[in-house]
Amino acid sequence: MRTRGEQIDLIRILMHHVEQAGGSMDQLLSMSGLERISIKSERAQQETEVVAMLQSAIELTKDPALPLRLGRNFDIGNMGTFGFAVMSCADINACLRLMTRYQKTVGVGPGWRVLDQDHSPEKGMLVRMIITLGSSERRRIVSELIFSQFCTAIEFLISGPLDGAELHLNYPPPSHSIEYQRLISARVKFNQPYCQLLLP
Repeated sequence: MRTRGEQIDLIRILMHHVEQAGGSMDQLLSMSGLERISIKSERAQQETEVVAMLQSAIELTKDPALPLRLGRNFDIGNMGTFGFAVMSCADINACLRLMTRYQKTVGVGPGWRVLDQDHSPEKGMLVRMIITLGSSERRRIVSELIFSQFCTAIEFLISGPLDGAELHLNYPPPSHSIEYQRLISARVKFNQPYCQLLLP
């Protein structure tokens, strides 16, 4: 869901959080297995490296809920023409279908599918994330970031909280699970078969 510009912004924000916690850019890059120069190259834009930086930032800041907080700072207006197209959609259904159609053009990141709940459009829609990279911890970190971004974007588009929505996650509650309820307006359920956002 991130464009190249957003990935660079994410890296800058990560560095800001690390510096606020008393760490340095050199520490962040070193823990991530990257060189300082790589941050401006194509190499730094690869999904696994961005996730490694996020994982390192969590360790340096001692903030396990950092991906959730970063997602809350998501600004759909920063997506340029694509963001404008999303904001111009008639409803959330059209918005999600547009995002799905063009997901490969907006940068690296996990894929997703938009489905009708129980194969019945009147029951609502669901956005199912397809995350295949890395360890279970890295998949959780990516889920937190992406679903926090999705929820933030949808709240912006509907001008309010996600009443009646549910976020299903296929992992057990992490130690910072209380932050999910504070930062995501949808009801959160852990230990589910899929990582998905159900919208009424």
